[in-house]
Amino acid sequence: MTVYPKRLTLSITEGDIEDGERRQAMYCPFALATTRETMSVCVVATPNYIALFDIKNEPEAYYKMTKKATTWMERFDLGRHVKPDKFQLIRSE
Repeated sequence: MTVYPKRLTLSITEGDIEDGERRQAMYCPFALATTRETMSVCVVATPNYIALFDIKNEPEAYYKMTKKATTWMERFDLGRHVKPDKFQLIRSE
């Protein structure tokens, strides 16, 4: 099992925004950035948390979404303009 940091800094890039898919938990900009930062096999991003899974599809870690991150994700999902940004997430115990 991988050990993940207590705090995770995600940098959503222009590429993540361009490649991200609206309303797709595994392919949104947050999932793409988390996969890049953590090298996780599978990442699912929701407005409440980001879940990281191993190769056996077992959950390894959860990170709580901040209000800022949730608002950014909602804007992206609604097709509104978003810019690259950084987000600090804290791992749930």
